[in-house]
Amino acid sequence: MGLTRPDAGSIMHDGTDLIAHPAQARQLCAIMPQVASSLEGVTPRQAIATAVRIRGLKSKQAQRAVQETLDTLDLGDWADRPGHKLSGGIKRLTSFGMAVTAPAPIYLFDEPTNDVDPVRRELLWTMLRRRAEQGATVLIVTHNLLEVERHADRYLLFNKGRLVRDEPTSALGLAEAKSTLSITATPEFLQELRSVLDVKTSSSLGNMPDTEYIEKRIEDDSSIPREFTVTLSTDALELALPHVLSGIRAGCVESYRIGSASLADNYEEMINHD
Repeated sequence: MGLTRPDAGSIMHDGTDLIAHPAQARQLCAIMPQVASSLEGVTPRQAIATAVRIRGLKSKQAQRAVQETLDTLDLGDWADRPGHKLSGGIKRLTSFGMAVTAPAPIYLFDEPTNDVDPVRRELLWTMLRRRAEQGATVLIVTHNLLEVERHADRYLLFNKGRLVRDEPTSALGLAEAKSTLSITATPEFLQELRSVLDVKTSSSLGNMPDTEYIEKRIEDDSSIPREFTVTLSTDALELALPHVLSGIRAGCVESYRIGSASLADNYEEMINHD
């Protein structure tokens, strides 16, 4: 789009080098930067209307499109309020509306849900899904792994500027076959289970207390249950379960729960491994 130039490589779209033709990139792409647009002196309605007119929509068409966005994002109460009176979340939603309202082949969003309340965050994702279903390419930069797993069709994981994963979100965890074990148990039992896993597995131990912490809890009161979650391979889970069941019979384990590991659970191991 001409905002910066890559050190190397190329960006191609339908046979055209967009680095060599930034004007064409600007025609193809609608972008929402990480920093919300300045709304000083304008209302959300005015800001979105100006953006869609720049994108080429005629007056009546622009009015209808702007109203549809305001309605979809539930921004009616703030639509005509001056920018300096808006919260950070409403400003970000306005920036989102400026990018998403007019049709475009490609949409680029940098952290679009930051500062946005949970209800309108879902409305935002509804609009993104609608654009994708209409045939647009939607690219999103985010650190919210739960949203990636829930809404994205595909994810690309970068670590220190290097691509380490590129796969459909439906494939998450299939190659690793990871599970999470959440357990509430006495410190003495945690010490025993940690010892088994430390010796016999190479699994990430999540937020499982370390040995020093466990020993301190035993000194304080070994009967008070503590809770932790650990991400395990199938083999490690099979190794841990007999100990957990024995702990239940012995009264050392209060409760446990097994679930499928999410992208967030696997994140640290994925970037360290790759």
